[in-house]
Amino acid sequence: LVQPPGLLMAPDSRSIVTPPDMKLVGVGGALGSIGRYTVIYVMNAWDLVDNFPLGTLTVNVLGSFAIGVVSAAAGPWGLSTDMQRMLTVGVLGGFTTFSSFSLDAVQLFQEGHWLLGGTYIMGSVALSIGAVLLGQTVVQPLLGGG
Repeated sequence: LVQPPGLLMAPDSRSIVTPPDMKLVGVGGALGSIGRYTVIYVMNAWDLVDNFPLGTLTVNVLGSFAIGVVSAAAGPWGLSTDMQRMLTVGVLGGFTTFSSFSLDAVQLFQEGHWLLGGTYIMGSVALSIGAVLLGQTVVQPLLGGG
């Protein structure tokens, strides 16, 4: 994955993840998940559009916007690496993984990797949808379903 230096990397090259990192990401993930649940619940309760996942669309767009803000403003705002990790991997990762996907694609394009970025987008969407269908297909016979 293409990431700004230090944004999602471990604090030093000797360790991949440290217990303090896990705590920050875990707390952030819990907050993000609660936020996602709340936004989806509220949006779906409004029932603005029949049979359309407006709540999920909303968290994906909000999360993508938020990760754009954090990635651009981390330096000027003086956010520590730990705070960046908590916000991006934790809070926004819990809120929506679509934001990380969007940031990765934008960074590929910003670095001039147009073909790779397009392949990443198409591959991610197609493979993810295929994986959902495969997972359903594999488990349905085990559950006695069609």
